[in-house]
Amino acid sequence: MTVIALDGLNVRSRPDVQAETIGGLSFLEAVEVINCSCEMDTVGDRTYYGLGYGGPYTALIAGPWCEIKHGKTIGFVHGSYLSCHPLTRKEVLPGVNEHYGLNFIEGNCYDNVQRNPSLNWYGLYQKDEGVYELRSMTISYFYDYTDLGVLYVLGGEKGLILLFGMEGKARRALIDGQHFDWPEGKMYSYTEQKGTLLTRAHRLHLEGRPPVVTLEKDGIRQILSPQIADLSDASQLMWVGDLDGDGQEDYIIKYGEKSVAIILYLSSEAEEDTLVKPVAVYYSGYCC
Repeated sequence: MTVIALDGLNVRSRPDVQAETIGGLSFLEAVEVINCSCEMDTVGDRTYYGLGYGGPYTALIAGPWCEIKHGKTIGFVHGSYLSCHPLTRKEVLPGVNEHYGLNFIEGNCYDNVQRNPSLNWYGLYQKDEGVYELRSMTISYFYDYTDLGVLYVLGGEKGLILLFGMEGKARRALIDGQHFDWPEGKMYSYTEQKGTLLTRAHRLHLEGRPPVVTLEKDGIRQILSPQIADLSDASQLMWVGDLDGDGQEDYIIKYGEKSVAIILYLSSEAEEDTLVKPVAVYYSGYCC
């Protein structure tokens, strides 16, 4: 298993939060688990707001105590801060999730723990028609034994749309853009797999079978769809707007149905003869 506590995890002499600390584990450190208790022990809680206007909710940090071996030390850690999901999945595109991150408040069968602990996280909220605000947020991870996945917990306020992480600071708080909910942002149906969306700056095309998303501006035509079989179908346009503050449009597009990759494309990272670059991906999908 792997430690997902951003601030590290205490190793205790007994399975109790009041027990003596006999060691420590770092974020993303792998540990050998000897055994985990069948009983759940609640060691705290977190208040958070869900996507949209849900909340506030209280998430209980409840799970088993696990006996672990780390070097020569044998002790106990709380299982809520260990991930039993594989922490790696073949990335759909090279170089993603290194300097930027994308997250949603939910649990699923992919942990989506960001490997870069220096990311600054911002919640996206709508202020007015076409006007959104990036608000600084604090994120934490723990394994939710009731929801089959890692839960991303933070304070926040009602109206949270998504979480955007970057190594630097946001250039400005207020940004122009448009968020699309399902089915408003649906890019195709099973019988209609062709179309063109005119945004403020680009032409976003959807054509072919399986449908391929392309972006076009000033004679540059860029294919956005990842060339992976189970993620080739673009199902939803989730965001068009200037997330990175460079004055150009950025995109968030959902690919796939049972196996899902939600990809963030930023204009500020675009390379020569391209319009945007994929910089972060969030995985989701069915658990079976």
